[in-house]
Amino acid sequence: MSKSTTILNFFKRKNINNSEVIADDERLPTPSVDVPVSENLQTEVPNVTIDESTIFVRDPGMRKQIWEYDANERDEIRRAYIKLGPYQPKLDEYKKTKFGRHSRKFKHSWFAIKEFSTWLEYSPSKDAAFCLPCFLFDKPTGNSGSHVFTKDGFRNWKKVLENFNSDQIASNQLRLKASIDVVKVLAFQGLAFRGRDESSDSINRGNFLEILDLVVSYNEYVAEAIEKAPKNASNKSPKIQKEILHVFSNKVKKAIREEIGDAKFCLIVDEARDESMKEQMAIVIRFVDKDGFVRDRFFGVVHVPDTTALTLKNEIYSILSHHSLDIQDIRGQGYDGASNMRALVAASKEIILVQSFFNRLSSIVNVVGASCKRVEQLKKAYANQIAYFVEIGELEIGRGLNQISTLQRAGDTRWGSHLRSISSLVNIFSPTCEILLKIIKEGNTTSQREAAYSCYHAMISFEFVFILHLMKEIIKITDALCQALQCQSQDILNAMNFVSSTKALIQKFRDEEWDNLLTTMKSFCEARDIDVPDMNARYVERGVLARFQQDDFTIEHHYQVDIFYAAIDSILQELNHRFSKHAVELLNLSSALDPKEARESFRSIDILLLASKFYPKDFTNQEMTLLKTEVDHYKHNVVRHPDFKKLSSISELCQWLVKTQKSLFYPYIYRLITLVLTLPVSTATTEQAFSAMNIIKNRLCNKMEDDFLMDSMILYIEKEIAAKFASNGRDGNMNGSHGVTRSDVVPPSPGKSSGETEDSMDISEHLGAKGGRTSEDFQEILDEIDGSLAKFDDPAVQLSTPRTQLEMLLPSGPGTSQEVQVLSSTEGNFPLGEQIRRWKRLARELASTMTEGGPFSAIHVLEEGMELEEELVPTKRLCVGTKNSEMVEAIDQPRQE
Repeated sequence: MSKSTTILNFFKRKNINNSEVIADDERLPTPSVDVPVSENLQTEVPNVTIDESTIFVRDPGMRKQIWEYDANERDEIRRAYIKLGPYQPKLDEYKKTKFGRHSRKFKHSWFAIKEFSTWLEYSPSKDAAFCLPCFLFDKPTGNSGSHVFTKDGFRNWKKVLENFNSDQIASNQLRLKASIDVVKVLAFQGLAFRGRDESSDSINRGNFLEILDLVVSYNEYVAEAIEKAPKNASNKSPKIQKEILHVFSNKVKKAIREEIGDAKFCLIVDEARDESMKEQMAIVIRFVDKDGFVRDRFFGVVHVPDTTALTLKNEIYSILSHHSLDIQDIRGQGYDGASNMRALVAASKEIILVQSFFNRLSSIVNVVGASCKRVEQLKKAYANQIAYFVEIGELEIGRGLNQISTLQRAGDTRWGSHLRSISSLVNIFSPTCEILLKIIKEGNTTSQREAAYSCYHAMISFEFVFILHLMKEIIKITDALCQALQCQSQDILNAMNFVSSTKALIQKFRDEEWDNLLTTMKSFCEARDIDVPDMNARYVERGVLARFQQDDFTIEHHYQVDIFYAAIDSILQELNHRFSKHAVELLNLSSALDPKEARESFRSIDILLLASKFYPKDFTNQEMTLLKTEVDHYKHNVVRHPDFKKLSSISELCQWLVKTQKSLFYPYIYRLITLVLTLPVSTATTEQAFSAMNIIKNRLCNKMEDDFLMDSMILYIEKEIAAKFASNGRDGNMNGSHGVTRSDVVPPSPGKSSGETEDSMDISEHLGAKGGRTSEDFQEILDEIDGSLAKFDDPAVQLSTPRTQLEMLLPSGPGTSQEVQVLSSTEGNFPLGEQIRRWKRLARELASTMTEGGPFSAIHVLEEGMELEEELVPTKRLCVGTKNSEMVEAIDQPRQE
């Protein structure tokens, strides 16, 4: 099959004279388009084929609407039109239209106006103006006036100047900026946007509208802009709120993608159910950034119908490919089983008696904590116990000691909750028994008394108390490991060291602590009048016939072998399974890069073995040879460096190498260090993401759309990145419209002279689009502006004169005094502050148009302004209709304050 040609190849602009007009019947053929399918994806993607008979017309009045194309063709067609830019023909004569007593016509000079240049189109066949972004992203709708700039065309030339003025543009920007700031605040706090009743007479209209009203109450300009806004351009609708949030979310993901760059990364995935019982899959990417810091970035949450391997794989591939992340760059993966504490507890539950203990523990917590009355009684009983022990001298008095608490419930995602739950019962054992006895005597129903009776008799058994103390000691040892694994900045070397120490401590507890545990148990039971069995007596298993009982089993043997050893061995087995010999070998080899290990004994052989055995695809044969030489230099020049002695971990080493630029001189060692740091230690970040999901999608907001949920979670979790994106676009990254960059939207304009203008009513005078100015005229403007501002006595006002603005924005250039009349005409009509604001805005407007070469390009002007707003320009805000649906609203331009 021959290589197919995309539509873009047929949409290249021809080098024709700008004065020539493309004929109405001039059409471009469209060949077939092949959409490549990733080999890794097993889901079928249809091969998009566009019929060659399909015709494309440049004339906006005759072209086919975007929604009329096949859904699989639309993106390619959009790219083609974006590449060409708006259709702006230059005719010798434009058709005149009668408006009352005057005839008016379209003016070619309007294409050069900065507010129009990037989107305005003209149709010679319909003698009407159109909007390119409106056409590209329009949707079929039956609303009146919704297709003015896409299908019908705008012809009311009389109202062009009237409605495209700097005041309206500033008002549009102010309204949008207020909405952007409110959306950002709500997203950062994880609050709901909507209210149950958002009508104007409602007491509580929802968080978004209420906070927006609060902002309005503190700023008269914002209040005026929102009050006078057209009903279809107020930027307050739920659709606009979600659109703003979506733009922020895309910017955060784009920033994360740029942060990753071409680095290798680790994929961490986990699943959980949300409030609406949907299975959500959270994706976290772990990598080392350009500054040497380990980053765990939340990259999104996706609703999956099931948790089969194929479904998860397809969703992961889809997200990675959408952001141009290659699966070949994955160097580590972590799936489910995130809670190591939960896994260790689950391992111990393999012992039937331990499983029974945890069930009874849960029942005790439920029975005692079922009502507020019982909780208060438990606290009072605990307070009396503390007072008694303080009186007899068994408890010390001090700040923060002897806090009154209640029974703690164990959670699935809170790793330390099991230790807190068991410890709370040990501390409040006697008060809990007291409350259970009260429930047995005073319970309202038989089921309550029965549940309390069962829990009480379970608690006062030696077996329950023994397992209670045993699990407390075991989980106390493993808790340090689990807490360490929850740190996002944790590297695998420190994690594996915790694993090794945990294994050693558990083994030591198994070998040496049986007698001490048994002694502690007996003293605890004697203090609470719990019967202690004779450990040398024959053990009789309950529920088993006498002829099947084993005579040589004592009670001590049962507790020591069947419970003590069995529970500890199951946890050791789980640790060995989760941290295998392969991982331990990786630890031993990676420890050669640890600064503490390197200072004692630098093992160059282990470094080379680490690269060749675990990362053969990341180092070619030639690079392995260079790495060997690099290791020798690293030993003499880096390990012996005085600052190297201050480093305590491989993470600090990575940051130090970047800071001192030694990563440039030892690129292969630095690459090996980043690969080790990229390895997943745990999936704690996904567990934290699910905690955020429960905050955002709660019981009152359980009908959130999946996209809205993902956008909200990204801003809530990655608010550190989102906070860098200001609503005025000063971050420099918020460019483009509907995902289209400025270079795609702004068309080339060869042969177009900025000095050329026609008699277009008073547009050229108002916006300063005429050429032929002299330096004397330009100086005259500055002198007259300074003279006007001299009327104000406040020196602070004079410091912000338009002269300063002009000198900042204009290197040099001629001008004319006609624009000063525009400035002077506003004097006296507005308050002092408003006059200064308007003069500064108009002065900048003049500065952008009074250079010798004509007005600045649209790209230059837009770099000063609210680039975020460019992305938020939907069809219905580009073209806002008046009563007769023929009024144009300008694209938001940079705010001039």
